[in-house]
Amino acid sequence: MQPNIFKVHTDTFGRLAACIKHAMYGVSLTAMTQQMPRDLANIKTGDIVFISEREISNNALFGPFYVVDNRPTVVVKRRKGSWIEIDTEKTSHENIAYWVEFEKRSWCMLFDDTLSNRISIVWPYNWSRLNLQLPSWGAVSSNDAIKLIDFAIENEVEAREFLRSHDVWL
Repeated sequence: MQPNIFKVHTDTFGRLAACIKHAMYGVSLTAMTQQMPRDLANIKTGDIVFISEREISNNALFGPFYVVDNRPTVVVKRRKGSWIEIDTEKTSHENIAYWVEFEKRSWCMLFDDTLSNRISIVWPYNWSRLNLQLPSWGAVSSNDAIKLIDFAIENEVEAREFLRSHDVWL
């Protein structure tokens, strides 16, 4: 079975850097219960996520991130499919992104942390060249998903250089 591919977003480069460093993406309770598209709410282990970032890269996509079910260093308070609410009292602050507590984004999906340093960047001009029709938040259509993942696999080096120039790689 082929994994589904999803696009999510963040407004700031700091949030994106924390997503990459801690291999997770989080939302607030309101976003989880009232705003999230149903397909994204039903994301599964093995599905793939690309994160767009607005502040520095002007909506470039970073990914692929591979969704995992859990991680030993993160304590789960509640679960809704592959989304988990992180127990911030029992999880070490070193193992979670700053926005989990400070911005109350405790509903998270976790990514494979062994692959989170092998991501690519897809610039907005690449989207138009590839003729991608991407949602602001949610599932990417199967035809666009194939083009997106193929392009990302070919362009891993460019993302590494961009992220290093912004001190993301530790």
